[in-house]
Formats: sequence, structure tokens, C-alpha cells
Amino acid sequence: DNSLFVTEFGFQGPANKKTIEKYLSKDHHSVQDAVFEFHNKQVEGPERIFKFLSGHLPVKTEWDDFLYLAQLNQALALKMCIEHWRMNGITNGSIIWQINDCWPVTSWALIDSELLPKISYHFVKNIFHPQIVSFVDNVDSISIKFLNQNNKEFKGKLKINFFNDFDGEMVYEEHIDILEGKNLKEISKILLKKLSPDKWTSVASLHNEKNELIFRNSYTRERWKHKILSSPNIEVSSENNVIILKSDKPVFFIDLYYPEAEFSERGFIILPGEEKKIKMLHPDKPIRKENLKLFSLNNYLHR
Repeated sequence: DNSLFVTEFGFQGPANKKTIEKYLSKDHHSVQDAVFEFHNKQVEGPERIFKFLSGHLPVKTEWDDFLYLAQLNQALALKMCIEHWRMNGITNGSIIWQINDCWPVTSWALIDSELLPKISYHFVKNIFHPQIVSFVDNVDSISIKFLNQNNKEFKGKLKINFFNDFDGEMVYEEHIDILEGKNLKEISKILLKKLSPDKWTSVASLHNEKNELIFRNSYTRERWKHKILSSPNIEVSSENNVIILKSDKPVFFIDLYYPEAEFSERGFIILPGEEKKIKMLHPDKPIRKENLKLFSLNNYLHR
């Protein structure tokens, strides 16, 4: 769709685990429970969640797994639409239905009825950054396009990595210095014959002049559900209500759950050698690591 302005669009995802479990007793914590399904007012809403989830991601019916994957599917859908409309040079804007909810429900909202952002909120925030990077598949090559929608000149660096899906090893890396005014421009083209093997995932990381990561995007030719990803060893530590994460492999779309707190970021990517710091918001007490749950797409895509 290359409309001049998209006046309303959206995609459904469940409310956050903490919100749903506040209102649904434990005996209703099942993805096909009648009470849980009642908390979705779209016609054939529960069925549509499974339909579109099965099109892109693994289908899991265990309670926590389903909530994570269904929220991630909503986030990926919204991100894909906004990215396309921002990069096509035609569409001038879009309105997402909807921002929030008035009851604990599976819906199009980015923020649930307890004012807790879903994963989709963080994806939308990221893809609406003034400077973004996108991938274009040309069959025999991958083009990297950079968009600056700020009237100010942007100066920074872009790092492009391609990782072997099976072992997580890097098979290609490129660093690009960027100095661009308001512009949409192809800044790199990577010939795929340079890459071996052909099962890979690419990550583009945009840093500003202070070397701060301000935007990150990923690309894969396969649907995520068809991929086999390496199993990472993730090191988790905490310091002053900050969660510190490190991994020896690329980890895609990490989400954290802790009963007494929320987190500053959700659905993010960690690359090998990075140290990711996530702030705990409104913690009631010092963190107990045994109560912290970590989800990632890698967990569902390795053998």
C-alpha cells in the first residue's frame, strides 16, 4: 500500500501478563479459555491471532510463551507497515489504532489498561526515530537505505553485520560514516555471493556522533518461523535496579518479565560483545534474579 496518508491501521496483541493475571484467575490462564477469549472484541479475534501468528512465528500454546510470541507478532506487524510507509517516498503519515485500552483485553492497543506498554510500543517508538535504516532485497544483493527526516544534518556511524544462523558467527561486517541532511538515500549494496552460508540474519546498528546506539533494525529472507537460530549463553547481572545483559551469540527480541517492576526497553536485540543495560522502572524492592524471566525468539528456533 503506497497511500499518501494511512488514516487508520492496527494489529492485535494480548495485554501484558501482569495485567491479564490481575483480572483473570489462574484457572483461566489458557489461550483457548472462554473467559480469556471473551477479552477480545474483534470478530473472530482469537482465531485471527493464531492465523497470523502461524504465518510468521512459532505457535506455542503454553501461557507465557503465547503472550510473548503474540505480542511480538503485533510488534513486528506494526513495525513492518511503518517502515514501508516511511521508506517508500510517497506516504506522508499514518495513524495507528490504537494507543491504549480501557479494560484488560487482547486488542490493537500499544499500551494496556494498566498503562503498561506492550512490546509493540517499543517497536513503534524505534521505527519512528527521525533517522532509520532499512533493507531492500534485490535477489542477488541487499541494499541498505538511510532516511533522515530531521531538518538538521545527521552525523554518525552505521554498523552492518551478517550472522550465520546456525552458530551465530559473524560472516560479514561493514562500517559506514554518515553525514546527511534531510534525505532518503541508498548508502550500501552488499553482494550476496560474498556471504557463506546462505542462512543468515543481518543487523544494522545506527550510532550518533556520541557513539550512542539510537536505532537498530534486522533483516532475514526467511520467515522467522522457518529459521534455526543458535542457542546463546546469556549472562544476567543487576546493579542498582539496572539489569545488565551480555551474550556470546546474537539474541533477537529479548523481553524481560519481573512481577514487581517494568523495564525501560522490551523486544531488543543483543549482539556478541555488547553490554546491554536495562533500567527497572518502579521496583518495589531489590531484584531477586530467580524471579526474573527472560524470553527471546532464539528460545523457540533452535534444535
